[in-house]
Amino acid sequence: MAKAKKTALKDPTFIRKSGLYGGGLKLFRAITSKEVDFPSTGEGIEIPRPIGRNKHIVILGGGLAGLTCAYEFLKEEKTQHQVTILEATKRVGGRSLTLRPGDSFTEKIGRSYYTQTCEFEHEIGEPYPPYLNAGPGRIPSAHRNVLNYCKALDVELQVYIMQTRSNRLYSNTTFDGKQPAKAVNWQNRRIANDTRGFIAQYLYDRVDTIAGFTEEQKEELRSLLTTFGKLNAITPIPPGIYTGSSRSGYTELPNVESPGKIIQPIPFKELLNSAFWKLAFYQPEDFLWQETSFQPVGGMDMIEKAFERE
Repeated sequence: MAKAKKTALKDPTFIRKSGLYGGGLKLFRAITSKEVDFPSTGEGIEIPRPIGRNKHIVILGGGLAGLTCAYEFLKEEKTQHQVTILEATKRVGGRSLTLRPGDSFTEKIGRSYYTQTCEFEHEIGEPYPPYLNAGPGRIPSAHRNVLNYCKALDVELQVYIMQTRSNRLYSNTTFDGKQPAKAVNWQNRRIANDTRGFIAQYLYDRVDTIAGFTEEQKEELRSLLTTFGKLNAITPIPPGIYTGSSRSGYTELPNVESPGKIIQPIPFKELLNSAFWKLAFYQPEDFLWQETSFQPVGGMDMIEKAFERE
């Protein structure tokens, strides 16, 4: 049990304020200047004022939600509150868990318990020990309230790299694991751009079958597909054919003396047989995974440590 200090509270309508203004805090400095606020879109709830004067408030759970509630109750100045957080474990943070060298973590799988100890090596010259965010590991740019709190609490943030087109996907089976297949070891950029190219080619061949389009609109669609899929537009190869693209990479990089050699496309049937899209390949396209995301420097638990400090 962690007992927060008793302090003055100016106006305990934090629920209304949080809903309407996201706490009235300002956004992380890397996104904009300190003078700009980004309020959330909630309409808020009108709460009688004053409320809870001189009451003892008990918060169940020392996760980030509980810590946030305690922070909001205790940060004001006029109405007196006593706040107590009840936490069942030996730490705060809830689902947010950061592990460092020497830390042990026990998991229950079925009826058995398994304990692992982190043996990360701290390289000389690194500013902070290596860590593993075993819970949440990133803050999407759309999570403005969390970013606002990080700024207010002086939690230093850095860009979180969600995806790089240079990463490789490797499997001895299909990516859904259902059947044996030719082992694949493809770079992300090849999968993404070759798939797009072949699908664009397929649609290009069928533009004339689309009902309700004028000839001008069909030409515009062909132009879109050519750019979208990087289809051939230069004779003598017929237009609308996908023969590979520099978007997928090179076997020989271009330089001042040579245009380089573009890597051959992955055959479309091999892409289909791999079932790559069933391995969360397109997750970075989802709204809450889109760039740019952030992470606290030194570990996600820097946020709960900042709340504890406050």
